[in-house]
Amino acid sequence: KNCQERWQLLADFEGGLERKEIQLYLQFFVDAHSYRVVGGEALSRWNHPVRGLLMPDHYVPLLEKEGRIENLDFYGMEKVCVFLEGLEQQEIHDFFISCNFSRRTLASYDFTQRFTQILQNHTFPRKLLILEVTESEWIDPEESEQMLRNIMAVRDLGVRVIFDDFGIGFS
Repeated sequence: KNCQERWQLLADFEGGLERKEIQLYLQFFVDAHSYRVVGGEALSRWNHPVRGLLMPDHYVPLLEKEGRIENLDFYGMEKVCVFLEGLEQQEIHDFFISCNFSRRTLASYDFTQRFTQILQNHTFPRKLLILEVTESEWIDPEESEQMLRNIMAVRDLGVRVIFDDFGIGFS
């Protein structure tokens, strides 16, 4: 039964993206001195039509294992860029958002091209987008080298890069 549920989630995933069942929620960052909200981390939640609201631990590991996490990562980035562009249009210039990317996505050879394409479609200060590398999956040394090249390319675009929960997984 567990296996059938996992396969059904995989089958539902792409349609879920198209139907906008995957939503981003912001976990705010608050400045400790001023108590002002200064940014946030975009976290995905799947409002599944049958299973209800699913937390990432129900679908992210499955997407990573099956090599389909890139679609979620770039979907999230697109949504974050739209949000940051909206803030810029409202003349809010100092609110940053971190967007999660799996190590597997970041190690892909077409990562920089896809990342750049999305970024070029939106106007906002690049320093307000933070790429947050998640530490959920092991990658081999060749992939690590590609990941480093991709991180450097992202930084050259003016986007900051940070590591989420560094040291608790596969660092």
